[in-house]
Amino acid sequence: MQRIKDHAHLQEEARERLEKGESALDISRDLNARQEPLLLARWHAATITD
Repeated sequence: MQRIKDHAHLQEEARERLEKGESALDISRDLNARQEPLLLARWHAATITD
């Protein structure tokens, strides 16, 4: 649970980027390229919009 809390800023970043009109696919590609952590998965467009 703490690990999720430690990365809450990524959820906020994704939300802000979506609100500015960036596509979920582009955000997921960026987060993967930056090797940002996602628990037991990779960033996908569906993950961003969820």
